[in-house]
Amino acid sequence: MNINSNFMTRRVVSHSESSTLIWRKNRNRASTFSGRSFGVLSHTMIALAIVMAFGLIYLTQAGRIASYDYEAERMDQKIAELTALKEDMAVENARVTAISQIENSATAKEMVKPTEVGFVSE
Repeated sequence: MNINSNFMTRRVVSHSESSTLIWRKNRNRASTFSGRSFGVLSHTMIALAIVMAFGLIYLTQAGRIASYDYEAERMDQKIAELTALKEDMAVENARVTAISQIENSATAKEMVKPTEVGFVSE
């Protein structure tokens, strides 16, 4: 028995097309088109809005980078100040240590303190 024996179509279809039309999916699907579309001005405005959105995103990112740059500069200044302070402390440590070593040496203990101090003039 033929599967298509009870099938009746309203369209006139040749025999070669009938076998493919029966098994094709969505053969009765209708597509509609409203006939309306955007004009040149609408396309221009949409493109301008997209460009402006990307521009704002770019400026936001550039602003973040600039704020990181200022923070890095402040950290560099703090590092320079602390390095200078470290060098001053090293000099002070060397000065204090040298005087204490001289006063505690055996040669310094044998020396006598002067009673009178004078300057030579020409």
